[in-house]
Amino acid sequence: VETCRILGLPPETVPSMENFLCMIHPDDAVFVGQSTEDAVRGKPYNIDMRIIRTDGVERLVNAIGEVERDTEGNPVRMFGMLQDITESKKAQRALLVSEEKYRETIQNANVGIVAYQPDGEITILNPRMQKMTGYTIEEIPSLSEWFGKLYPNEEERQEIKDKWFKKLTEVGEVKEGQATIITKQGKQRIFLFDGFRLHSGDFIAFARDITDRVKAEDALNQTMDKLILVNEKLGVVGGLTRHDVRNKLSTVTGYTYLLKKKHADQ
Repeated sequence: VETCRILGLPPETVPSMENFLCMIHPDDAVFVGQSTEDAVRGKPYNIDMRIIRTDGVERLVNAIGEVERDTEGNPVRMFGMLQDITESKKAQRALLVSEEKYRETIQNANVGIVAYQPDGEITILNPRMQKMTGYTIEEIPSLSEWFGKLYPNEEERQEIKDKWFKKLTEVGEVKEGQATIITKQGKQRIFLFDGFRLHSGDFIAFARDITDRVKAEDALNQTMDKLILVNEKLGVVGGLTRHDVRNKLSTVTGYTYLLKKKHADQ
């Protein structure tokens, strides 16, 4: 019955080799014929081919066959089974297209991306992450190399593992985990990580380099402290608070950025 359904024949039909041969797609006929001859010579018969059913519908089938021989080793007949693999092949092609788009998006992303398997093997280290760390995936193919090279200080390395890596492994998600890494060039950079576990069981993490932002915030805080200290000594402004200073300095910083951008555009 299943064979009849695949070939588009009525359920009461007894499928014959003639039925099957008549349905083979013309472009696959030579290939199928050669495979059949090879099977007679003793080679395995397991091929994918196209058929055109009696209703005109084209399907992709997998054929597995075996040649029965007599006591002298002469081929007597060939029998086997058919499986309709049309939809599975479509799904496979769609998955390949989807994976290609997925990988293209990762390769072109303007954030650092690293993906790894549960056993620690790193499968993706996109160009942005390579630029941010200075390392290629060949240089850090696993998490052991990742931690060893980006966190050379053993105490800091263990702290990062306990604070962020362990949480990602156990909970399956980390949001805005801040970590200081050492690049291949020996520079200290501050990364902000977001990571989560994929349905496949693999892990993926996105990183942004926030070093300049942190330095700017530190400089802003130092300036605020100095201004508040001067105000307390001179009593220039009554009730001056850290919040007031931050708002004023943030405004000045914003104007400075716009002026720099304007001149750069000109």
